[in-house]
Amino acid sequence: MARFTYLFALTLAACVYAVPLHRRQDQCDAARDAIVASLEEANTALATLATAAADDAAAVDGLAEAEAGLQQANDGVDAVAAALEQGEAPPQAARDQVVEGLEATLAALSTLVQVEDSAFAPELIDAQSAVVATIDAGDLVLEACGAAAGAEDVEDAAEDVAADAEDAAEDVAADAEDAAEDVAADVEDAAEDAAADVEDAAADLDAADDLAADAEDVDADAEDIEADAVDTAAAADITAPPAAAADAAATVTVTVTVTDAACATAAADADADLQAEELDAADEAEEKGAALELPGSDECNIARGQVIDGLALAGTDITALLAEANVEAAALLGDGLVGVDNAQAGVNTIIHALVAGDAPPAEARDEVDAGLTEAVTAVTAAAAADPAIAEQTDAILAGLADTGSAGSDVLALCV
Repeated sequence: MARFTYLFALTLAACVYAVPLHRRQDQCDAARDAIVASLEEANTALATLATAAADDAAAVDGLAEAEAGLQQANDGVDAVAAALEQGEAPPQAARDQVVEGLEATLAALSTLVQVEDSAFAPELIDAQSAVVATIDAGDLVLEACGAAAGAEDVEDAAEDVAADAEDAAEDVAADAEDAAEDVAADVEDAAEDAAADVEDAAADLDAADDLAADAEDVDADAEDIEADAVDTAAAADITAPPAAAADAAATVTVTVTVTDAACATAAADADADLQAEELDAADEAEEKGAALELPGSDECNIARGQVIDGLALAGTDITALLAEANVEAAALLGDGLVGVDNAQAGVNTIIHALVAGDAPPAEARDEVDAGLTEAVTAVTAAAAADPAIAEQTDAILAGLADTGSAGSDVLALCV
């Protein structure tokens, strides 16, 4: 009996799954029909035994328990059949009911063996055999129908595994796509940053080239002035005609001498001015080069270069405008030029401190700020004093404003 109980609780051996599905179903149906037939035979055998032992008072209680157990098994089989008719799996409680009922029936019949009157012994043996046959039929149901259910479970499990694998593959593909998009975005950002850095470096190189070109132009101007001075001196060195009087010769000699001296002085002054301009241009180029090599980010050094270029351009434009302005405006422009020079001096002090590894002195920054303010105030007043130069002064003021903005960037970026 224990074998029947365990077969209801456990799955069948793997070898059963080798049977084709349609064949397993046929075997299951046959096994179910067999247990129903065996149960009917057990009912008939028990009824025959009850009739044979009806006069034996000692067997009454045992027969009642056997009939109750067999009825329990019948009820369980009916519950299984009802579930199958509804297309549902047989409930485990119904299976347990069949098992427990047959076990109770067999146990009750076993007590009848103790009855002294053995007149119904043949009927008892038939009833016991019928119950055992029913139990064997139950074993066949489990072997046939349990295998079919197991095969369906395996198929369902395989479908679940396949679905999980598909979901996992989709998740992996989605993660890979997201990762690829992130990498592409990072590469694009890096390319844009590199392009911006190259563009900034090119702009710095252009500025350096412009300074070098300005220095070459100054050298060319100096050579032209020297050549003009030589030509002037040669033209002035004229020999007096032989027929000229002594006074005329003396006058010519004095004139030539004076002219030679004036030309020499003019040439010397022009050469000195050009040398000063060359030195200023060289100093500006050196200062900018030093600024661009100072510690700090690319943005910081670009801002430093913009301050230097802005001050140099303002000084050049103001100087060029002096010849066009009226007397009052020219005087004010001279004050503006002083302010630019003061700001440049403050920048030079800061650069020298940084090159030496020192912190920029606060007074130098104040000097730059004060110089820019002085230059803006003076140029603004010059524009009011001479409206004819308003267009040039507006350009100068715009440049000074950009220079001041670059100075603010230096304070923010150059920590």
